[in-house]
Amino acid sequence: MLVAIVAGMLDGGDPAVVAVAHRPIVCGDAPAVTCSGVLIAPRVVLTAAHCVTGINQRGELEVVFGPSNAQPVKEIVVQSYAVDSAYDPNTGDHDLATLVLAEEAAVAPIALPMATLDQLGSGAALRAVGYGVTGATAADPGTKREGTLALAAVRAARFDATPSPSMTCEADSGGPVLAMVGSDEQLVGVTSRGDGACAATATNARVDVALAPFVQPQADAGSNAPPGWPAQLTMVDAPCANDDQCPALMTCNEQGRCGLPWLGAGMFGGACTTTGDCGGSSRCVRVWPSGADACHCFASSIMPPGGEPPPGDMPTTTPPAGCGCASTSGDGAQGLLLLIALAWAAQRVLFHARDQRRA
Repeated sequence: MLVAIVAGMLDGGDPAVVAVAHRPIVCGDAPAVTCSGVLIAPRVVLTAAHCVTGINQRGELEVVFGPSNAQPVKEIVVQSYAVDSAYDPNTGDHDLATLVLAEEAAVAPIALPMATLDQLGSGAALRAVGYGVTGATAADPGTKREGTLALAAVRAARFDATPSPSMTCEADSGGPVLAMVGSDEQLVGVTSRGDGACAATATNARVDVALAPFVQPQADAGSNAPPGWPAQLTMVDAPCANDDQCPALMTCNEQGRCGLPWLGAGMFGGACTTTGDCGGSSRCVRVWPSGADACHCFASSIMPPGGEPPPGDMPTTTPPAGCGCASTSGDGAQGLLLLIALAWAAQRVLFHARDQRRA
């Protein structure tokens, strides 16, 4: 029986491999993992281009270091991203993107390749690492696992791999594919897509051919990016006409005020642990992954009769069984629910593209 990578072997190593997730809003919720990635510079993660399709550039994503999203060692917000200009969503060629993190990671980045994929022979052993699901019909991403595949067809910008005995699956997208070149294990690819059963063929984007035109320049540029978080949260309710008038990671909402994605207009208050700490109509929301200022009270500026915050301000991000989208808290959160559902659906379609689309 063929085994998907995420059902194969738990990976307690590979500290540079991360989960790519939607940021939770409610304090205490785990990030909703949709993809994987690998740190290539102190503030830059390499992942798949289709993992950022439809994502706002500012602060919608974060990366998770550690064994799982439920047991994170560190979470860092994504400040911005860039997609390889040669990316072809129909073939999967150059399915590569880089994420610039709002702060430096505490682990060493993976070394970029010194060799080319052409140095490997057919059938060469490959090792894939990712936070994907345990099977084609599962909805349980978030735990880091590894598995072994075999190199099959090699094309100009991508390569196929077959089970040996493992196989990548959904949410492994963007994770690294590695191979022994001489006495060293090197990064050769990024997981892109595969067959619908996660059992026959995985297609991966080549890193070597994109190294000079895309990967290395993005790693260098991201390392010199400006800081990704405002010094004071008191700025977040400032008036604005566009995102550029807001502090880093903030967005200009429909009411023309700076704030965090999905929160709508409102005002941040003091630090909190739970909504009970806030009182009145404020809720305890997660504005940063960790630290004393991680959670702050937030009072919505759009108040319905009765003084309670409108439904939809506080979505949770726990994927229900049988679905890759997020559940919601209260009556609403339709905007975030739709965004995550669409992102997950797009990933399933891309990962499960049939062979005729990949040829």
